[in-house]
Amino acid sequence: MFKILMAELSNYSQKLNIWVAKKLLKNEEIRAKVYESVEEYINYLKYLENLDIVEITPRISFLSIELGSKYGLLTSDAYHLACMKEHEIKSIATDDTDFKKVEWVEVIDVRKLLQ
Repeated sequence: MFKILMAELSNYSQKLNIWVAKKLLKNEEIRAKVYESVEEYINYLKYLENLDIVEITPRISFLSIELGSKYGLLTSDAYHLACMKEHEIKSIATDDTDFKKVEWVEVIDVRKLLQ
């Protein structure tokens, strides 16, 4: 969700960082517009069959730091990887090639799935 929020906010600033994002979110009109995309994503997730949303435990948080550092991942990707490891999930459908660095993960390219 953070990536979606930041992507939407990038439409309002050429030099987006967390501080600029926080400032932009103070504008009610901008806030409403960018959160439309976040809400749309959440609504999409609600309708996916066989999707389990797991709790982020302290153990997963610490593991995400270890894995993010080991594989050079963004923190959001490291959390996904940590959840996968904790729940013994070995495949991920994504267009993010960073997961290909991880030897125990099978990356299913969503672009190919959508063709």
